[in-house]
Amino acid sequence: MNVQAFTNDFTFRLTTPNADGFTFTIQGTAATAVGPSGGGLGYGPDNTGDAAGIGKSVAVKFDLYNNAGEGVDSTGEYTNGVSPTTPFTEMTSSGVNLHSGDVMSVHMTYDGGLYEWKRDDPG
Repeated sequence: MNVQAFTNDFTFRLTTPNADGFTFTIQGTAATAVGPSGGGLGYGPDNTGDAAGIGKSVAVKFDLYNNAGEGVDSTGEYTNGVSPTTPFTEMTSSGVNLHSGDVMSVHMTYDGGLYEWKRDDPG
């Protein structure tokens, strides 16, 4: 799939929102590439400094567990299989609550130079 430019919209609902979370990942490693489980969210290692997970990749995390001080409701963008812990954006103050059980909508756009994404908790 050509990812030089794209728009992607998806929804998700976490009906049992326990640890740890998940990532939306675009990668060029292998069709079956999977990173470490647990705090690695199927993408990278639990801890920064550990061996990388999925190389040649970019991921957006939706994180439910405080592994490295990021809180229990965070998001962030990561590349090349690094630990999906820090840096992060803690979402509680924004009103987006991944633990709510609500259907969440995500809109992503990449035009070859600028990457933008939005998430919405219709609450």
